[in-house]
Amino acid sequence: MIPFNAHISIDRNGSRNRMPQTAVNRAKHFTAALLAASAIVSTAVAAEFLPPPAGYTRSQLIFNDAFASSSLDQIHWNPWLGDPRYGRWNDFGKLPNPYSGGNCPKRCSTSYQIMYDDPYPYGFNVGVSGSHLLGGPWGLSIQAAPSSHFASLGYSWAASAVSTASKTVLPATGGYVQWHAKMPDSRYGAWGALWLLSADGAELDIQESGYIHGADPVNNVLASAWHGGGAQIIQNAGFDLSAAFHTYGVEYRPGQSWKVYLDGKLMAQWTTGVPTNAAYELIMDMEIAGPLAASWHTVADARLDPGPFIEYIDDVQIYKLP
Repeated sequence: MIPFNAHISIDRNGSRNRMPQTAVNRAKHFTAALLAASAIVSTAVAAEFLPPPAGYTRSQLIFNDAFASSSLDQIHWNPWLGDPRYGRWNDFGKLPNPYSGGNCPKRCSTSYQIMYDDPYPYGFNVGVSGSHLLGGPWGLSIQAAPSSHFASLGYSWAASAVSTASKTVLPATGGYVQWHAKMPDSRYGAWGALWLLSADGAELDIQESGYIHGADPVNNVLASAWHGGGAQIIQNAGFDLSAAFHTYGVEYRPGQSWKVYLDGKLMAQWTTGVPTNAAYELIMDMEIAGPLAASWHTVADARLDPGPFIEYIDDVQIYKLP
């Protein structure tokens, strides 16, 4: 999850340089809206919350999760950041199971991302630095807050991530993924992300919050990228993406195109280097930007805003091509 103009490498462990106490008071602010989603059924293929995207019907729906159960469905999801080739990413082997994170090139305190991922309590039953992954009738809540638990490794924040590596994929034959999500307030380093990753490392970013785009309000910015070819596309969505839920979508047509949608509107398209036969895992995570990201992303400052920063997702769907 890096800008095209930033130099970064992938190490042989497969990890890139990326990397609270339950936020009751802040979460209450959204309770009314989130409870409206409680009518979502929790089973994977029952009546879905999101309607099919244009051109698709329910008969093409192959996966649906509203995160309404009391624990993460680990048949389809992993409570960590990772990929099929290398499994859980662990900062050069430094982060013990079940924690995850990218590989910091020097120290995480001076890196692009300065957080590790803690799946407690939704994906793991031992808490050491507060609650960072929550689920239930309101959907999924991915939270980030300051943490000193892995300060010896340079981490100053804890967040969370879920991935479908080796479990659930956007098929190699193509299809459409959509998320009903609410981005975090990203004025102080929060980096909520929705993205896809294939087994060979090619990446498609649907949204990375917190990117700087001229004088545009940072919470209005939609930042998308196809790392297999073409330019990163950063644009003003025209409204605050942290103020309400929106539907984020991406369509993959093998060998033809990647298309990114926001509330059904085409926002970005790439036709260069589109793979002809590659399956993609889904990843949703909360990253926290460190000092090295200052020229193109807002940077965390716990003195100005200690969080918690929260990214909400109350439905995820995968459709096969009609």
